[in-house]
Amino acid sequence: MKKLISISLLLCFTTFAQEVIDISVKGISDIKNEGAQKDRKEAVMDAKRQACEKAGLQIKSKTTVENFQTVFDYIESESEALLLPGFQIIDIGYVADGTYQVVLTGKIKTVVEEKISAKELRYAKSLYDRKKYSECKQILEKYINNKDNNAPEALQEESLYLYIKWGFSFNAQEDCEKYAAFYPESPKVEKLLKYGEFSANPIIKYFKDFSINHSNWIEGKFDVDKNVFKRQNIVLLDTLILNDFSEKSTTILAQFILYQDNETNPDKSAAFR
Repeated sequence: MKKLISISLLLCFTTFAQEVIDISVKGISDIKNEGAQKDRKEAVMDAKRQACEKAGLQIKSKTTVENFQTVFDYIESESEALLLPGFQIIDIGYVADGTYQVVLTGKIKTVVEEKISAKELRYAKSLYDRKKYSECKQILEKYINNKDNNAPEALQEESLYLYIKWGFSFNAQEDCEKYAAFYPESPKVEKLLKYGEFSANPIIKYFKDFSINHSNWIEGKFDVDKNVFKRQNIVLLDTLILNDFSEKSTTILAQFILYQDNETNPDKSAAFR
């Protein structure tokens, strides 16, 4: 038997896809010539460092630092989070100057950096970090409402963006649409419109097919919403990973469990949790 589950989850956040870009970078080892294996490892690390920097992550350490393994492990972990599966490393080998070189090609997720372009907005950010939300909101509203006539348009735009991002909007959808109308050329428009739409109707629908395996029934005593059942069958166990505005992930466990008592027809009646 197959059933289709439709689960509506009420959430206070939404997902935003990071921009994916194509990359092709050349990694170069130092000229110490410490053996092909070590030199290739240096070249690969240099290529991955460049890939991370193209994605917006600043990595200042070079391959010539003393603690090579620490830097290598760090760059590996950072690039693993940004490089999409399927990237390729093509060996060039040693070249005339004595370095080992490789070429890395593939796709990488860009890092969304928050730009604070004015002293007062940087102060607003410090207030926000210290949870002084009222004072922070007042600074942003000053620029949004153009109370400072000398404020450049870029500062007003950034203030409205932060006002939405930091959760000060009473009507997020309306403010997102206002941002799109005022600054249609901004790269943030698409993300904000999706956020505004979600904030007005925060429902995620989840669909999944499953088959009931009758050999998986577990006998026991199961209390569900003040009802007692004698059998349980976990027919679906799935994990959903959702990202909030800052790309921080939240994990939700979706469960579909059937419960039966001795008088229930196995194919017609069950409880859902």
